Amino acid sequence: MCVTRIAPIIFVLFVVAGVRAQAPADDRSLPTQAYQDRGVPSPNQPWSGDDFEKLIAELQRVRQTTPDQLPRVESARSGTLFARIIATENFTTLAAKNVNPVERWKVLDPW
Repeated sequence: MCVTRIAPIIFVLFVVAGVRAQAPADDRSLPTQAYQDRGVPSPNQPWSGDDFEKLIAELQRVRQTTPDQLPRVESARSGTLFARIIATENFTTLAAKNVNPVERWKVLDPW
């Protein structure tokens, strides 16, 4: 897998790791619905590569302007979104042995 294709995934992991340390009492994160209103997909189902592209674009905007509004782990406001970001089920197609390589590549195609 090309480094430029996995760079967005690495970016998301670093952003997620950076916000994890903030205490819930300091939670200024945007509510999940606000992220959805800005084009981030619903956290109610696994995401595709295109969905992660939308997420990354929005996280970059928020990080540059108001980083305290990034999703937080176990947050009452954005915890659902945070949980979707790190959910391993987003990548089941990549690990499935019964899915042909072309289909697996489609998951990563935006990157």
